[in-house]
Amino acid sequence: MANFFDVLNGRNVKRTHAASGYDDDDDDYGQAAASYAMKRGETIVLGHYPGDSSYAETPLSWLVIHADGASALAVSTWGIAWRPMHDREGEITWEKCALRYWLNTVFYKEYFSDDERESILEKTLGNERNSVYGGKRCPATRDHVFCLSYNMVSSWFGGYLSRNCLPAPWLPQGTSGESCSWWLRTHGGAPGNMARINSQGVPDLYGYAATDDTVLVRPAMWVRRRG
Repeated sequence: MANFFDVLNGRNVKRTHAASGYDDDDDDYGQAAASYAMKRGETIVLGHYPGDSSYAETPLSWLVIHADGASALAVSTWGIAWRPMHDREGEITWEKCALRYWLNTVFYKEYFSDDERESILEKTLGNERNSVYGGKRCPATRDHVFCLSYNMVSSWFGGYLSRNCLPAPWLPQGTSGESCSWWLRTHGGAPGNMARINSQGVPDLYGYAATDDTVLVRPAMWVRRRG
């Protein structure tokens, strides 16, 4: 597993245009000639588990699922928390959910150093309607850390087995250490539901109630080369 900054300072320069899930209007995307690509399928290290427990300072690892010359989309290799998408019942979207707030405040501030946060891009995310069930429209959002959408998963995240996710070592491990389901930011098939990837790596667009606390949080982010 490569150190994050070792990966970002590699010499493989290749720019492509990402087609889904973020905008292309930031200055970061105009610097391809000076940037080095992280490769899809590579694992990088960025951040650590905070606090005073026996797992304090445990590094966080991230799987690169899409890359261009200036940045890469990475998703955590572990589920880092058992958390509901929202803290109360009723219709909800990614824009208003409690999990979005937690990821962009507590997680972003406590799990990364000041130096590491400089490498995490804030991007505009397109939040498409559920392609099967429709549901309430969610406007675009600006996020540093987020849950993947169904479109991102289907476009960039390989086959079912590659999407399997285990709880992080500081969490209760579920049933016999088997893969567990994890949240997507796409609206589910009922007003209070959010979509997920099930324990077999298959998208479940009907999803679970957003208040369910038996689904893993598997954060994602766009990262860039520093300097």
